[in-house]
Amino acid sequence: MHVTATIGAAAVEEGTADDLLERAEVAADRAVESGTGTILVYDDAFREEARRFIARLHELRAAIELGSFVPHYQALVELPHGGHIGAEVLARWLDGDDIRPAGTWIDVARRGRLLAEISETVRRRALAEAARAWPRPSPGRSECRLSVNIDGDELLAEGFVERLRSELASSGLEPRFLMVEITEQALLTDLARAASVVRSLREDGIRVALDDFGTGWSSLGYLRELTWTSSSSTGASCRRPATTTVRPACSPRSSTSCTGSVSGCWPRVWRPISTRPSSWPPAATTPRASASIGPVPGSTRTELRAVRAAR
Repeated sequence: MHVTATIGAAAVEEGTADDLLERAEVAADRAVESGTGTILVYDDAFREEARRFIARLHELRAAIELGSFVPHYQALVELPHGGHIGAEVLARWLDGDDIRPAGTWIDVARRGRLLAEISETVRRRALAEAARAWPRPSPGRSECRLSVNIDGDELLAEGFVERLRSELASSGLEPRFLMVEITEQALLTDLARAASVVRSLREDGIRVALDDFGTGWSSLGYLRELTWTSSSSTGASCRRPATTTVRPACSPRSSTSCTGSVSGCWPRVWRPISTRPSSWPPAATTPRASASIGPVPGSTRTELRAVRAAR
């Protein structure tokens, strides 16, 4: 058995015993964020950072309760003809008249273990909108698809497949119209578990795509082992010379949506939201009330302990 310790320490200074314990708790939380086996001694900057984090966390919780997280849509476009083949769902935070992009809050949501709840809220709404707004396929008309990004922690969590099935059943959207995009990092965390989830999704008729291939420790091995509907690569990975050859399953010239393994590097093209065809889900509704930051209840020590317990 190999045992490691992650430690936060604080020196005895002025103040009460509770002050000392809070400093140690803040240092311990920072050590956990830094990685297993880290030892950190308390610094005043840690406390200010912890308090800002807790304030943002309460703001996020209030926004969830207000229903302020809504889906926005980016066009998925077929390269050769420029035809719309679907939409990717993007989570956006409506704060009064402002829209907060994910980059301004996603790290706090992930650290506070709120990302899965936000993702499910946005996904349920997007599925329902797609089921109402998209016409059924007809001869000569291709099927639209709704693409949703799934965080690695949510993908690997117990019961994820069952929850997604429930969401689809409630919305009325057929599974074949849904594409789940997962990151390479989720596979690297637990390949066996991820493979099991991917198989279950595909058995249900849900398409599965590998997103941002090439951003981690890329392995073409699991592309051969698992069946993917499509994959997307970053520009950086396309610029690197290929050292492993995978037999193409389709030509990138035919479509950005291919069944099989990676067949080369090609871009996914987005159209501005304003050019959405009428068959797409509607834009976000009128913004709800702003989730303002009120007094932060509880102590920093208690809040940080609760966050760590949820990890």
